[in-house]
This record gives sequence, structure tokens and C-alpha cells, in this order.
Amino acid sequence: MSKSVLKPVWKEDFLIRSFDIDFNLKLRLSSLCGFFQEIAGKHAEHLGFGYFAMRQSGLVWMLSRLFIEIHEYPSWEDTIAVETWPSGMERLFFRREFQVCKGKKKMISAVSYWLSLNIKTLRPQVFPIDETVIRHNAGRYAIDGVLEKIPPPATDIAVRSFGIRYSELDQNRHVNNTKYVDWIMDSFKTGLLEKSMPCFFGIEYKHEVKEQDIVQIRQIADPLNENLVLLEGVVAGTGHVCFRSKVVFQNG
Repeated sequence: MSKSVLKPVWKEDFLIRSFDIDFNLKLRLSSLCGFFQEIAGKHAEHLGFGYFAMRQSGLVWMLSRLFIEIHEYPSWEDTIAVETWPSGMERLFFRREFQVCKGKKKMISAVSYWLSLNIKTLRPQVFPIDETVIRHNAGRYAIDGVLEKIPPPATDIAVRSFGIRYSELDQNRHVNNTKYVDWIMDSFKTGLLEKSMPCFFGIEYKHEVKEQDIVQIRQIADPLNENLVLLEGVVAGTGHVCFRSKVVFQNG
């Protein structure tokens, strides 16, 4: 029986539906992240390290960091092509790229970093990736340059608090990574989002959030750049930082 040929790059089309958009009739960032999550999972399954294969090995994938550059937002009823590919390892982190196009126009670029964790110990454990796939994608990055760590906002004042509900939990009974994106966007006033949307969105996932937790979000604008906002989520009662985020709004 011949061995199946592995696809180093995975591509799928997505239709922007009414429940994927905001009041500007543009794709919501959380919906975009949902597309990324879906296509990354399918490609990982194809390559032999999807959810069920990892569970059988006693492992689980954890999204650690995600950085998105938005050149243009897709609109309601647009069909977009989403591509993803693994580009290699950086220390213990497995790096995966994303690109979104409408026709020949590149609209969005993104890069994500994942950890493979042992389910019992919750410690990183490297999972072997097919080297032919990595070699094929070597040097191809959706976002070039060094992506620096996100600093904490210089404030102790919480602007919003969120209790964890059924709709926010994933198959591991943790808050799904797309829900953090909604929390962040919900922290901004609608008046701001009517006039300007993020052209850059970065998030670092620091600590798991479970049922019964309450997350308090702090945010502050950069005094040297009014378009840049730093945010941080803290689990009430424990002080654990569960995420940090950097959001840059378009000029004007």
C-alpha cells in the first residue's frame, strides 16, 4: 500500500456569513481566529498530529501566541482563501503561518506559536513533525521580522470583568482561544470601533482559564502612540495573568 502524499500547505475557502461579521459588516477578529483554528486543526490531522492523534500519545496542543497583520477586512458575503503551513520549530514552540486572500489580493497575514504539552504533567514535550514538510516550507513566513513579547499595561485598574460561561468553553473545558479575542474587542467602546479597526492584533496566552473563574481586564493606551493599546487579563482571586494583548488601530 503506497504512502499518502502529505500536503505541506493547506488551503480552504471560507464564506463570510452573517454571524461572522460586526456592525460594520466586516469580518470579526474572533471569527477570523475561528477560521485559523479550524484550518490549522484540519492540516494537523492530515499531517498526523491532530487532536485525536495527540490525545492517543498523551499530548495536547496549546496555542501560546498569535500575531495578526490586517491590511484589509473581508466583508459580508465575501469568499476568502485561507492558507496555512508549519514553518518549523523555535526552541520548544511549533510555528504555524496563515495568509488570507480574496482573489489575488492579500488581505491578512498571521503567525502562531504552539506548545505540545503532556496532558498529565502539563510540561512541554516535543512531538516529531515530518521533516519533508518543514523543509518544503523553510524560510516562508507570513510575517517577517522578530515578533517581540507583549509588555504588561502600566495600570492596575480593571476596565471590564468577565465570568466564564458554557458558550466560552472548548472540548478541554477551558476557555476557547477565540473567546479571549471577543473579550478584548468588547473592552473597546463601540464609538471607537465604528471609526477605526485594528490593523495589528497580538495576543499571548499565559494561563488557562476554567469554569467559575472571573477574568478582569486592564488596558491602557500608549502615551507615545494613541493608536496602540496594551491589555492584560488577570484571574480574580489568584492574580494569575491569563493573557496579554497588543492592539494597534489604523490611523484616522
